[in-house]
Formats: sequence, C-alpha cells, structure tokens
Amino acid sequence: MGGSVYTGLCGVALMYLRLYAAGVAGALPLSDTTAYIDRPCVCVEASGGAFHRQDYASMHTGSAGYYAVAAGVAMQRGEGEAASQIVSQSLLPIGTTVEERLERGECDVLYGRSGYLQALLYVRHALGEPSIGTDSVRRIIKQ
Repeated sequence: MGGSVYTGLCGVALMYLRLYAAGVAGALPLSDTTAYIDRPCVCVEASGGAFHRQDYASMHTGSAGYYAVAAGVAMQRGEGEAASQIVSQSLLPIGTTVEERLERGECDVLYGRSGYLQALLYVRHALGEPSIGTDSVRRIIKQ
C-alpha cells in the first residue's frame, strides 16, 4: 500500500478527517469523534509520501495529495503554522512541475492538471485560506 489518496494510506487519513468533521458537526457521537483526530496523523506518517510514480502531481495519485492531506491533518490538530509550511514548501512548488513538465493535453483528474488543482482547492478549504496558490491556478488554467 502506497501513500496515495486513491489507493493508499492518505485515502484512509482523508476518510478519518471526514469522520472527525462529521462528529464535530454532530452527525456522530462525540465519544467516537475524538478517536478520529489522531488516526489520520498516524496514516500520513506511515505513508511517508511513498508513491509508485513520482511524476504524478494530482490529489489522487501524486505527491500533491499527500501534502494536501498532511496539511489538512496538521490544521485539524491545531498546528496551523505547520500546515502553512507544508503548503508553501512542498505543495506549491509542485505547481512549477505541473506547469513546465506536463504535456498540454494532460488535464485529467488522476494524473494531470485537474488533480493538482483539486489538491489546491482542498487545502484552501482545509486551511480556510481561499487565496492559496492563486497565481499557480491562473497559470495552469491558461495552459
């Protein structure tokens, strides 16, 4: 099992984050909810960003998904500065790779530009900062 959101441990971490959010919103018993906040951290740490192919930059199959989920986990744990660091030092630089290396027609969700944009949208929501990656988003959309 790798580190991807699609088929790996980051997908499990994302599920736990959603269960935690559902519990906070009152859809699950509070006693169950508190158990869910530590589990995604364990999943992200265990995955270590291990990917079958390093050249994928999408939310589902690439390193962008790992960094997006790691930032979301940090934010849920009250580590906003760590979350922002993950985004600025690891996720946003992937945008350069997306812009420069992906072929013009490589826009699918699993492996291409759309998947990277999804990772940016996820961190915008998770961190509550709608301006994250705005310049990168504009450049990628223009391609």
